[in-house]
Amino acid sequence: MGTLKAKTLIEKHGFKDSDLTTPEHDKIMFWLVENIEQVINDVIIKDYTKFKIDFLKAEFPIVKLSGYAQDKSIIGFFDLFVRIQTEAIENFPAQKRTIAIEIKSIIPSVGDTIRQLNFYKSFSQYDYYLIVSPDDRQVDFFEKQGFKFYKYKENSELF
Repeated sequence: MGTLKAKTLIEKHGFKDSDLTTPEHDKIMFWLVENIEQVINDVIIKDYTKFKIDFLKAEFPIVKLSGYAQDKSIIGFFDLFVRIQTEAIENFPAQKRTIAIEIKSIIPSVGDTIRQLNFYKSFSQYDYYLIVSPDDRQVDFFEKQGFKFYKYKENSELF
């Protein structure tokens, strides 16, 4: 039996996100979908205005279009993608904002995490890139690199 062939461009470059297949990753994903409004308010909106979720999709593909036939290659997947619509306030019109979210149940390597997200950013143009993890040892470093961070707090058993 041969080795499995890489399915995404990021896997072809040697990145394998083993966290994706863990029960803890799933637990954080389910919790995040249920609490997405609070997370967005805490990290991005900060009670500045009201907003509504316009679109939410788990395992959102990052694609590269190429050629005249618009061939698509899958680069990788954001764990969650959210588009919000803010309300107009004072002199600011209503706006749509996009948020790409990467879940990490543990961050064994800051370098690998930054490399993965920068790789994804090079193929996408969203307003915010957010890491959600219970592992906040390097939150200041992530934020200095332009990533938002939300600390997931354990609040229930896996099953």
